[in-house]
Amino acid sequence: MAKYSYWLTNEGIIKIKGYARDGLIDADIAKKMCISRSTLAVWRKKYEAIDAALRETKEIVDRQVEMSLFDRAIGQTVTLKKPFKVKKITYDPSTGKKISEEEVIEYADQEEYIPADTKAITFWLINRKPDEWKQKIEVETSEENEMTGVIQIAAVEKMDVREVIDGEYKETEENDSDDRKENAEHHLDTAAETGTVYEPSGV
Repeated sequence: MAKYSYWLTNEGIIKIKGYARDGLIDADIAKKMCISRSTLAVWRKKYEAIDAALRETKEIVDRQVEMSLFDRAIGQTVTLKKPFKVKKITYDPSTGKKISEEEVIEYADQEEYIPADTKAITFWLINRKPDEWKQKIEVETSEENEMTGVIQIAAVEKMDVREVIDGEYKETEENDSDDRKENAEHHLDTAAETGTVYEPSGV
């Protein structure tokens, strides 16, 4: 039997519908069927039963999800199965005496109103009416945080710093004044080349 023949049987079509109902895309469905994505595309064009099983099932599932989202957005009344305990007592028919007593769980239908979900409302409106409902992200700026393009070079005092030598902290002095001077001159040369403005401070 050719490989495609199985998928045209009732059992094969049911499996294909199940894959589509699970929300799988064609590439994943092809893997489930042990064929390539291109082979599945050929079969869909060639065999109406396979194409219909995928197309119709996906449309049904999509509609079911849409209706579920719609119900969440507007609120709905649902019927729930509520459990409750029932005490069952067994009596002897001849004497009328109690033979046994036990608690069992039974279920009864109960209507319950589920209010509208704001997240579902937001999702619906943003996607259905994007021109009227948009997510706005506002970024506040202040003069203190504003980028000015000016780099300030401050005088650095001689200080002791710690560095790790052979796994232990050792005290060492920072570069001397000549090194700091050379470093400052390097920044000024870079500024001349790039056009960046440097404002010395604290010197």
